[in-house]
Amino acid sequence: MEAATGSAMPGCPGAADLLLELSGGSALALRGAEHLSADERRLLNAFARSSAFAQQQLLLQADAASAVSLAEANRLRTAMLAAVSHDLRTPLASIKAAATSVLSTEVTWTPEAIQGFCETIDLEGGPTQHSGRKPAST
Repeated sequence: MEAATGSAMPGCPGAADLLLELSGGSALALRGAEHLSADERRLLNAFARSSAFAQQQLLLQADAASAVSLAEANRLRTAMLAAVSHDLRTPLASIKAAATSVLSTEVTWTPEAIQGFCETIDLEGGPTQHSGRKPAST
């Protein structure tokens, strides 16, 4: 942002009689600074420091607001993942138990029992995944 009052604004910082660095690449460039008293120069320096501090505070506040938003998004993502994980545990445990039972060589299952295990696997595999077919018996 450029602003000027009084004599023409310096075309570049090097053309200024007095250049006070602010933050974020900003600077206060003055012409006619040779007419300023020592007290006026100290006041301008204090203004420049205060301005730089205010700019830094604004940047820090923006960063803090961004961090809060990111933390909230992360909290929601974690909650959703926990909910999905919880919702998947029971069906997966049922599927694993049924599959392990069918594959076990320690027990001889009846065809009806195997059919029941296969139906459990099919049912717990998801409501949109039902084939409607009866599994082949062994």
